Amino acid sequence: MAQSYAEYLKSMGASDEDIKILVNPKSETAYNKMVTDLEAATTRAAAAEKAKQDYDKWYTDELTPSVQKIYTESATLKGEKAKLEAQLKAMQDYGLAQVAAGGDGGNGAGAGAGNGNAAAGAGTLTAEQLKAAGFDPAKYVDRDTLLQVAEKEGDAIAIMADIAEEHRELFGTRLNARDLRKEAVAQKKSVEQLWMEKYKVPEARAKREAEQKSAYEKKIADDAVAKYKSENSSTNPFMGPGAPSKYPLFNKRSGGDGKVVNPWDKQGDLSRDRVEKVVQKLAQSGT
Repeated sequence: MAQSYAEYLKSMGASDEDIKILVNPKSETAYNKMVTDLEAATTRAAAAEKAKQDYDKWYTDELTPSVQKIYTESATLKGEKAKLEAQLKAMQDYGLAQVAAGGDGGNGAGAGAGNGNAAAGAGTLTAEQLKAAGFDPAKYVDRDTLLQVAEKEGDAIAIMADIAEEHRELFGTRLNARDLRKEAVAQKKSVEQLWMEKYKVPEARAKREAEQKSAYEKKIADDAVAKYKSENSSTNPFMGPGAPSKYPLFNKRSGGDGKVVNPWDKQGDLSRDRVEKVVQKLAQSGT
């Protein structure tokens, strides 16, 4: 602890006599607890601020670029797909033109054969024809597959963002998403499954719900007590403010002038009255 209670009082202008009066075991204990609580609160605040900065840095430096990269790659793949579709259409047109040219030349038999080939070639090119033209469909994906991949990637990003946010709420620390994903891939598990198992998320959720329920019930009880006190303070003597007693433990009597006389108020020569009473009792007893 940086400063004792006496040093604190002295720094605030208290004299040595004031310090002797104010400093005692109880006041020092209270002061030390206050300083300890303040230091703990400062530490927690600093940790929370650092965690927030780490999260903001991760969101800005890692998550946002990853999402942008996915969108960019998706747009690039769409452009490549459109380009390939145009190339396929061009190759189909080129094949039909070759068949028609072969059918026009030669004798009638050749023309007939050419027309037959044109009719046969009027459909979509086969995989063998595409490969012969230098196009391998196995190297590319269709539109539906690409959209499914993009959809799954978007879901994965959303799930990771939810996991990071809930992890901070449950444990108060930043989650390293990159390391968690590597570990999930190595164990052949989903990121969400590994996160819930590794950090015992169900137990943490149950604990948080219990704490929230306890705090809610305590608030209801405190509100009920406060309401009862406010409504019954005027009728219940133990709930209202302090006041002089209306029923003292002694009986008041009146003096000769009619004023109320308390027992401690002197009324004449009381010792002489007592002597006379004793003499009268002795005379009556005959002693």
